[in-house]
Amino acid sequence: MARKAQLEELTQKHIAELERVSGLSRDGAKAELLKNIEDSYGHELHDRLNKLEQFGREELETRAKGILVTAMQRYASPQTQEVTTSVVTIPNEELKGRIIGKEGRNIKTIERLTGVDIIIDDTPETIVLSSFDAVRRLIAKLALEKCLRMDASSRRALRKRYWRRKKK
Repeated sequence: MARKAQLEELTQKHIAELERVSGLSRDGAKAELLKNIEDSYGHELHDRLNKLEQFGREELETRAKGILVTAMQRYASPQTQEVTTSVVTIPNEELKGRIIGKEGRNIKTIERLTGVDIIIDDTPETIVLSSFDAVRRLIAKLALEKCLRMDASSRRALRKRYWRRKKK
């Protein structure tokens, strides 16, 4: 503790001697030093500050663009899905198998004729129709709903009519 006090006392004496010799107070010497540095290196400091500001602007612009892109992606995905898909509700899960058909023939035929992708997944009692063309989606939805309401004999009659017309 005594050494610290001695060191502090010597430091104060040294500062007092420097102030006496220079004719300036501690604050005055500090102000003079900063003024000399500013005069000597002012242009360099100005250039450096401009570079830092430019870097900051570029960094902020990059981050702002990233935030905007993220926001657009988050909100565009649900909107796109809402605009490009329709859901058909089916009364039971057995009908999914009928719609798919043997080796996927039925679903491929419906997709080819309507131009709509039919998505049959694990979602209970629903089938998703996907297309950018709203008219095609609506036609496919109505046709699929009508076919689901038909009984087996009506579906056979429909197939016979289809094949007869196709032959002509």
